[in-house]
Amino acid sequence: MIQAFKIVILSFLMGYASNALAQSEEIKNTGEFRTKPTFLRSDEMPFLPVCAKLFGKEQEKCTEKAITRHITSHLAIPQEVIDSLKSVNERIYVQFIVDQSGWATDITILKGKTPALIEACKTAIANLPRFQPGKTDGVEVAVQYILPIVIKF
Repeated sequence: MIQAFKIVILSFLMGYASNALAQSEEIKNTGEFRTKPTFLRSDEMPFLPVCAKLFGKEQEKCTEKAITRHITSHLAIPQEVIDSLKSVNERIYVQFIVDQSGWATDITILKGKTPALIEACKTAIANLPRFQPGKTDGVEVAVQYILPIVIKF
């Protein structure tokens, strides 16, 4: 028997600080590391191709909705997990970075209890379509997101 479950994605938690976070990156084949910034907010936020004809806040809202639709349709929770849990009301906080190439990377679970649900959330985020990267001062930058996902069934 397949049970229906509900996924609620709360509004995105994005910092509005002007400071960038530091992220280390190895300089190719040298063994040396340099720091590259990961922004909490950029002049132009990353967006998904479906939102390309919109601008500013409308584009950001469109991208949030597109991410929500993607996660809702791609969150794969095995039936045996659903059967074993009987009922769930869990909030999972997922942090990820949309890198300078537009891919969702560095996926980290900040809070969550059930390993199968955590893994399903990580997989859904990892399979997001490619974004148009964020830009600050005309330069493509990495931007961090924190996404709370509520799973109920």
